[in-house]
Amino acid sequence: MHPRGESRRTALWVGGVAATVAAVGAGVWIVRDRRARLRAPEGPAPQEGPTPIERTSPKAQGFSAPVAVVWCGPVSAAQSNGAELPGVRTVHRPCTGDGSPSCGQIAESWRGPDGRRLPALRKALGLPEAGRIFLAGFSAGGHLIWRILQDPRDRDEVAGVYLADGTYTTEWKDERARVAAPMAPYVDFGRFVMGDPSRLFIATASAAPNKNHPTGAETLTAIADALSLPSAPLTSGLPPARRAWGAGANLRFFDYGNTFSHAQQVTALAQKVWPILVAPHFETVRA
Repeated sequence: MHPRGESRRTALWVGGVAATVAAVGAGVWIVRDRRARLRAPEGPAPQEGPTPIERTSPKAQGFSAPVAVVWCGPVSAAQSNGAELPGVRTVHRPCTGDGSPSCGQIAESWRGPDGRRLPALRKALGLPEAGRIFLAGFSAGGHLIWRILQDPRDRDEVAGVYLADGTYTTEWKDERARVAAPMAPYVDFGRFVMGDPSRLFIATASAAPNKNHPTGAETLTAIADALSLPSAPLTSGLPPARRAWGAGANLRFFDYGNTFSHAQQVTALAQKVWPILVAPHFETVRA
């Protein structure tokens, strides 16, 4: 055969093989693409930046909204305005760390023969005898709240806790290294919340000096360490914290250092946190 004819036949054969390989490859790609589409969730690709909060509705767990929000500590209704749950009654129990009686002494006066404190709180504040209570504390108000959380029966009736610079203690684990001792009732409540997505535990803290005692931020760090909480990404809509920890959407701690003063933790920061982390947690349920 003429060399030119031979070359033409060879070229046709090679072209046919290439076309077959391309067709097979395209078929394999289509099959893989279809399988990938079946595996991949629908929706837009993940975006960089603050991580959105994934929530588990308390309603899905069979629970109703809290019957009341109780703000404890040196905080008035005007100061905590905006840090509320829509449709839920808010009451205040003013107290201070050095008052007569102090926040801690008030909590001790509520302790009954059985060791419980929450029933006396309900009675003193005119709250229903049944239904979960949401406890919010500013400054020394945290001393009242941790005493209520000591009893598992009371803890079971607490829908959630919000602390606005309320993690103060006089105890050090290592004073020279400025390592505070964790507050055991808050560690216990943190573990409780980690096992129950219907509950909520949110805390912010500052670096405001507390005489020779740990700052609220140092104690919050100790609580986070005791719970082995990992660092959490930025929360969309909130001011950047010096450090943040989290375990799901229902357990979040924020160290704001000197960005927000001690007083601003309740008069300014709480109003930013509640609409993003607190109210949405209960927005699908009503008492």
